[in-house]
Amino acid sequence: MHPATSAGLERRHCINLIRPDCLPIALEIVWQDLRDIYDRILAREERCAMITSILANDLSFNYEQNWPAMFQEHRALIYECNNFLIKEQQYSAAPSQGKLSRKYEIVRRMWDTGVWTLAKVLYKQMPRSQPYLVEVSEYSYQMITFLYRADTAFYEDWCKFLADLAVLRHYIEQDADRSRFWRTRAAEHFSRLLERQPGEGRLYHGLAVL
Repeated sequence: MHPATSAGLERRHCINLIRPDCLPIALEIVWQDLRDIYDRILAREERCAMITSILANDLSFNYEQNWPAMFQEHRALIYECNNFLIKEQQYSAAPSQGKLSRKYEIVRRMWDTGVWTLAKVLYKQMPRSQPYLVEVSEYSYQMITFLYRADTAFYEDWCKFLADLAVLRHYIEQDADRSRFWRTRAAEHFSRLLERQPGEGRLYHGLAVL
């Protein structure tokens, strides 16, 4: 079995979505929707892990031929995580059920598996991967901007992700004006985080290296 597949199956076993007892009928329907979405997230995570493993180990990867289908898996994972967060807003109307997205780390997993691991692999293969890295960062920035506006419960996470993506774009942009634009965006996101986390050293460091 492929190592990435094995790790994915182990992850599925460890973080299975556990059904609460005694749900009202209305929440039962929402719960089943969440269960279905979560199953799709698990499946997408496994595929994305396999894709990044292939990219990391195949330096002759044919981007033109294989990229569209491979990136579609990452877009689908981000979409399903987004869908989970939206559906959970209905489910969390019952305070006793808590915040499932925090319990199962949906936001972190969306970022780590759907965005950042792929971005790091592509960055190591610059310059030939540059247009594909731009595509990943552009799509991710748009989706996370939407979540930043729609789900304030994860405000600090969204700001951090947007800052990291903006820093990435600042460094990979070939046009000087575009690079400065993304530098400004990154500084704005770091500043928003500092309003919430005054004195946080890594944020000052992030601003300093821009």
